[in-house]
Amino acid sequence: MDIFARNNIFDADMNDRMFPHYKFSIFEPFANKIVAFTTLGSQGVHTDLNLRNENGPQNRVELSQTIGFDVARMVTPEQTHSCNVVAVSEEDAGRGALSVDSRIPDTDALITNCKNIPLMILTADCVPIVMYDTKNNAIAAIHAGWRGTIAKITIKTIELMAEKYGSEPENIYVGIGPCIGKHCFEVDSDVAEKFAEIPECVNWVANRNKFLIDLQMANKIFMNKIGVHSHNICTIEGCTHCNHDDFYSYRRNPGNSFRMGTGIVLSA
Repeated sequence: MDIFARNNIFDADMNDRMFPHYKFSIFEPFANKIVAFTTLGSQGVHTDLNLRNENGPQNRVELSQTIGFDVARMVTPEQTHSCNVVAVSEEDAGRGALSVDSRIPDTDALITNCKNIPLMILTADCVPIVMYDTKNNAIAAIHAGWRGTIAKITIKTIELMAEKYGSEPENIYVGIGPCIGKHCFEVDSDVAEKFAEIPECVNWVANRNKFLIDLQMANKIFMNKIGVHSHNICTIEGCTHCNHDDFYSYRRNPGNSFRMGTGIVLSA
């Protein structure tokens, strides 16, 4: 896995819960400016971050204490598998942090250049993506399911960062978190056909009579096409569907509302 830190569950001496998460190696050189993370999903320690579930609000508080950000200023979107991107301002601080009703509506990607406003999206098979513009000090958090991927939500995010903050793709560093993997994301031909522009991400498996899609690769390709350098993209490998111990998976457990969080915050 391309990571530089994984924090485990408990600090026995302090009797304090350490919220389990990964940090992306690509952002290590910028640790004095940003914090980016993706949480693990473990029912054994109740790491669910969905506000609709009993432990969700307290888990967000504990995550913020572990990472070191102000949970009251966090912003989350109402994810609808759209390709809508919203620029977050100081006035938006706290929207969706601890209340479902205050989330930014009908949105799957957030950008900002405001300090100390954490952006977080939730996933349980879809692709979580965070971005940092190293020149203009702007960030993004993206929820990319297969619909958002094909609608090029990553490109739309970078285009809005360019419009709002003057971002250029060559200055953007990207962390891609765990999602359903290329060996598990089975689809029928109606979905596979939507990936015709990027056929290298589609694999036909005759004995299953299914197509397999590589969502991480698809998002990388689209980002490369707009000018993000491959060496500026870091991927945390690990299939949410296969790995029962570390990740939540909606496809593995249909109807499951447990969610992991991926976020980023400008800290300086």
